[in-house]
Formats: sequence, C-alpha cells, structure tokens
Amino acid sequence: MKNVPGPLDVLENLVSYINRGYLKKEVKQEGAIQLHLGTALIIWGVIAIVVMELSPVFIRGGWIETRNKAVLAIGVFYLLVFGTGIILDWLLTKKKIEELGEVLDYTSRQIGKMWGFIPLFGGYLTIVLAIHGAFSFIYSMWMILVGAGMYFTGVFSRRYYEGYGVVLMVAGVATSLVPEGGGYFLSKTIAEVFLGGGLIVSGIYVKRRYGW
Repeated sequence: MKNVPGPLDVLENLVSYINRGYLKKEVKQEGAIQLHLGTALIIWGVIAIVVMELSPVFIRGGWIETRNKAVLAIGVFYLLVFGTGIILDWLLTKKKIEELGEVLDYTSRQIGKMWGFIPLFGGYLTIVLAIHGAFSFIYSMWMILVGAGMYFTGVFSRRYYEGYGVVLMVAGVATSLVPEGGGYFLSKTIAEVFLGGGLIVSGIYVKRRYGW
C-alpha cells in the first residue's frame, strides 16, 4: 500500500518546487515579459500617504457627526482614491506593454489581479475596524496586507519584493502589539514611513534598476 503524503509533505514539495524555479518556467509564455513598473509603485506610495493623512478626518476627526455618515464617507473616499489608483496602474502597464510590443506573462497577469483586489479588500477591513473603534490596527492591517502581497509578488518575480514584504509584515505585526491608546500615532507614523515611503523608494529603485 502506497503512503499517502500528508498536508505538510505537500506544502514542503510545493515550496521546493517553486524555489527550484520550475513553476516560473512552466507558467512563463514564449515571448512574454515580466513587467515591473516603478512609476506605479511611486503612485501607490503617494496614494498610501494621502489616504493615511486624510482618513483620520473621517474616522477620528469628528468632522462627521454620526458614525454611519463617517463610514459612508470613508467608503466613498476609498472607492474614488483606490479606483483611481487601479485605473492609473492599468493604464501605465498597458502603455508600457504597447511601447515594448510584448505581452505580459501569465504570472504577471495573475499578480496584477491580486493587486487589484488588495486595496478594495483593505478598504473594507478599514471600515470594519473603524466601526469597532480599533483605529490603530488599521495601519497594522494595511502593512500586513500589502506586505503579504509584496512577498508573494517577489516569490514569482524579484527577491527585492520578498524582502520588502517581510519588512512590512514585521512592522505591521509589531505595531499591532502596541495598546490602542498610545499606539495610534505610532502605528500611523510607522505606516507612513514603511508603507507610503517604502513604496515610493521601491518605485525609484525599480525605475533605476529596470528603467521602468
């Protein structure tokens, strides 16, 4: 009777499979390219800083009288801002592909889909955390969420993204351990530096490294 591999064996084999590069080789199409747009990263870094600076107006600033109105306002705000970011990212990618006369490989297309959902999902979690008054955890959540996205992007593309993703996740977990009272401004400051500033620095690095 053959031994049936357990879940840990399957996971270990998958990780080994990815690390040897076989998965990258199989999903990569002939004549396709992996695209790393530094300009898009810079745009998302600016968007992150703008959102972090303006969000307290809705969730903590007291400008809106009732919580229901505040939640509705921040929902519309996120939809407009993140929707604009997604459209700009898509337009930049489309323009660059046309300039190169190439097509995106399978991996890059799937990564693009993931990044289309991350800001929308993060916006939803922000509203949920704000409703329950867990304001400082909003910034921790964003760092963990974007960090996870960066890490898995790096698994299938450049190791730089893996490293940056780990840094973001560690920063997010660390700030989530700080008590709510004194942790809000600390979490906000760390998120502005590591998330907003980190994306801008990453974009500059990618532009210099790959010319995109």
